[in-house]
Amino acid sequence: MKELFASQTYGLLGLFIFLTLFLGILVWLMLPGAKEKFKEYGQIPLKDEDNA
Repeated sequence: MKELFASQTYGLLGLFIFLTLFLGILVWLMLPGAKEKFKEYGQIPLKDEDNA
C-alpha cells in the first residue's frame, strides 16, 4: 500500500488531472454570457416568492 501512495507516476497523473480540471473550470467561467448567468444566480436568495 505504501508503494501506491509514494509512486511518482500516480503523483504526476493526479497533478495532471487536477490541473486539467482546474483549467477546464477557468475556461467554463470565462465563456461569453457567464457573467449575466452568475449575476442571475446571485439574485436567487433575494427573490421574494410566496410558497405558502
